[in-house]
Amino acid sequence: MKILFKKLSLLIVIAIALGILVPTVLWAERDGTLDFSIRAYNAGNYSMAVRGFEKFLEDYPGDSASPRVMFWRAEGLRQLDEEKRAYRQLLNLYQNYPEFEPRMVVHRLAYLATGLQQQEKIIDLLTAELMEQKPVLQNYLISWLWEAGELDRLAAKLLLLPRQSLTENSKKFLARQQLDDKTSMLIEQLLSGEFDSTTEQELQKLAKPIRKSLLNVVAKNLWEDNQPEILLEIANKFPVEWQSLEFKFYLAEAAVAAENWDQAKQLYSQLHELSRYQAETTFGLAWVLDQHGETGAARELLEQKDWSDQGKIGAEASRLLGNLALEVGDYGAAVRALRRAIVLVEDEKFLNDLRYWLGWSHYRLGDYSEAWRVLEMAAPGEEIDGSQLARIRGRVALQLENIDEAAKHYLQALEGPLEIDERQRVKYDLGQIYYQTGEIKQAFEIFLELSREPPIKSLEPAVNFSLGRTALEQGRANLAWSVFSFYADRLEELLGPEFLYFAGEAALQVGQPGQARDYFERISRDHPESEFVEAAKILGFRAELDQLDPADIGQLEKISKKIEQAPQERRPQMLKSWGEALFDLAEYKSARQRFEQLLEQQPELELQAQAEGWIIQTYIAEADYQTAREEFLALTDRPHESELFRPAYTLINRLYMKRQIESLEELIAHYLDIFVTTPMDAEIYFIRAEVVRSEDRLDEALEDYKKSYQLGSRRPRLQQRAGFRLGQFKLLSGDYERALDYLKDLAEVTPDFLDDDQLNSLLVEALIGIEAYEQAFKYLEKIEQPGITEELFEAQINYGLGRFDQALEQLEHLQPPATSVVAPLKYLWLGKTARELGDYELAEESWFRIIYLYEGWEEYEKVVDKLVDLLEKLGRQEEADILNENS
Repeated sequence: MKILFKKLSLLIVIAIALGILVPTVLWAERDGTLDFSIRAYNAGNYSMAVRGFEKFLEDYPGDSASPRVMFWRAEGLRQLDEEKRAYRQLLNLYQNYPEFEPRMVVHRLAYLATGLQQQEKIIDLLTAELMEQKPVLQNYLISWLWEAGELDRLAAKLLLLPRQSLTENSKKFLARQQLDDKTSMLIEQLLSGEFDSTTEQELQKLAKPIRKSLLNVVAKNLWEDNQPEILLEIANKFPVEWQSLEFKFYLAEAAVAAENWDQAKQLYSQLHELSRYQAETTFGLAWVLDQHGETGAARELLEQKDWSDQGKIGAEASRLLGNLALEVGDYGAAVRALRRAIVLVEDEKFLNDLRYWLGWSHYRLGDYSEAWRVLEMAAPGEEIDGSQLARIRGRVALQLENIDEAAKHYLQALEGPLEIDERQRVKYDLGQIYYQTGEIKQAFEIFLELSREPPIKSLEPAVNFSLGRTALEQGRANLAWSVFSFYADRLEELLGPEFLYFAGEAALQVGQPGQARDYFERISRDHPESEFVEAAKILGFRAELDQLDPADIGQLEKISKKIEQAPQERRPQMLKSWGEALFDLAEYKSARQRFEQLLEQQPELELQAQAEGWIIQTYIAEADYQTAREEFLALTDRPHESELFRPAYTLINRLYMKRQIESLEELIAHYLDIFVTTPMDAEIYFIRAEVVRSEDRLDEALEDYKKSYQLGSRRPRLQQRAGFRLGQFKLLSGDYERALDYLKDLAEVTPDFLDDDQLNSLLVEALIGIEAYEQAFKYLEKIEQPGITEELFEAQINYGLGRFDQALEQLEHLQPPATSVVAPLKYLWLGKTARELGDYELAEESWFRIIYLYEGWEEYEKVVDKLVDLLEKLGRQEEADILNENS
């Protein structure tokens, strides 16, 4: 009897594996067609699902998901009662993908074959192809044919096979007593419900063990075929002593299916009285109750028994109990049940699923350290794939503030199959991680990508807010404004003051001060307790200043009065905003007066340093470099000196341009001393790089530019400047691909410090360097005022595209000054072009000109090699040797 209940447990596991829901987590990596089909299937719209699966198979032939899609297409057809088509599709699946879930496919094939009177054909197929190759299926086939009553045919097939290919089950079967045709007829009568007293008499003639086995087979088939009424009728027709425990179990199942709860309880009570099978029947009843939606009753039944010493069935029961607790959010009970299941489980393929759900339960309980410990031991399981596991690990790591680990696992989750909704949530979380760690560019790219996808309704507000905020910090104020202005009315209730504040800031940056003031005033009016109120009032004042007319005395007096009436703690920021606004209007003297007023307020040290920096800036703007220099040198031993770097660097640049070298060196010396005491940030690295570059300390400059670029994600304009310098350095070193990485980023944002012609010229040079001539030509066309360098570029592009005549004509007409960096490049390319056209005399002349005039040029040795090759080709070996030796 133990064997029967082991079979029962196996059947329950198979039934769970063959549930009606498609395992949708497997395919979210595919496009919307598959996702739509999965949803249609799970919603019961099988016609639409089948069409979608067929479209996927047509559009993605040979895709790794094809066998599973083929299986669920057949399942959809079966649900539509198109059993013939379903049978053909499954047969095709098995023949083309024999390794795909053979047990599951064979189970469905056998089921459909019986109903379609194709049993003989399927038996021939299975016995011929499977029994020799797959012992698992051979055992399954024996079980299925026994239950189907095809014993003679099975025996004949087995006898035809070599003895060494038979499994132990096959050998045992052959050793048993073979039943005759009369028994097969009895089975058919019982399955059809057409039985009478004669049937009872024939059964009486059979040996007791055979009779019980036969009724067990019939009961199981009727249960699987969903014919509980016939099974109940058999139970009423034949004596109780003929009914085995297994028969009673299926009879209890039939009673449940027929909603005859009294009979079901009576049968299970009888089974419970036999302690040997009590655990199995308790679990079976609980499982059936759960399948029928009686989850509360199932859980109550399972909790009445101690499963800790029940082995495999205890593991299954604990697993089910854990799942039932998870369904109602009782994570404490889930933890207790799942821990017990992990201890008892024998089949390790379920172990990782149990660990996943245990880790999930700890996570929901807020026990993040324990959740992490459990999840670290887990691997992808039967039900839980790697993407789901990586996602929960990422969420736990985030709670433990292990940001790097969280980001790693979220990236892993995105590499695997996730539902569309689940994928979007993972992307959003990853974007938030990047934002928290200062990687604004990566965060922006994720939010931008999410905004272009069909959004999850619950995520849409947060995604668009995050997109607007990161766009603002990336210097893309126009994009930020378009997002905030579009969603302002729609999302205000969801995002409130924080949304309004950033929307106002975006409005300020795109020149919409009136709209900005409206947003800031709404924060004070609608959210007076918000932490953004004070900052909104400061920016609201700045928005008012942006509409300032310096000639309007009344307006100036009004602003001055507003500052006087403001709370003391707000006045310094208001004075700073007023000074900045006047500076932007080129009212430098008035701006300086405001900053001097600010200093009289004795503000906090950082604001004080900013005011002093602005005062220096006003003198620089008035070209009063002497006073600016004196002001700067007077500020010694000051905290927050980083605020003085921008005006100081501006002054250094101006003095350098005026060639006031003595003053410049004095400033630089003082300037670099600041680095001893000042914390390094992106701007300081950049300014130091600029200073040491002016002294030709290029290696030091390069390292500082790199650090500035890496730290500058929250300072987009600064990062753009550092990227520009890095692009220049990479161009000079011949690393054209890396140069393009930096320069193309600049092309997307069109920075204010770089004109389009200059940027396009650099891009052309880099693209020529990687021989992407067609792309280079597109950028060259964008240059509005080409010079000698751009003329050379056009000739190089024509050369690269094989238009040698045009290139030669352009190079011959190019007349750069002899001292220009373009001059040796002209002769290099003129020689290359002439050689391509067979004009070796012109090539020789051009390259010799470089050798005579530009000996220190960086390409000098390459030109020598080219000339040596040319002389050798012309048979002038002696000249080639002399040239080679002298070089």
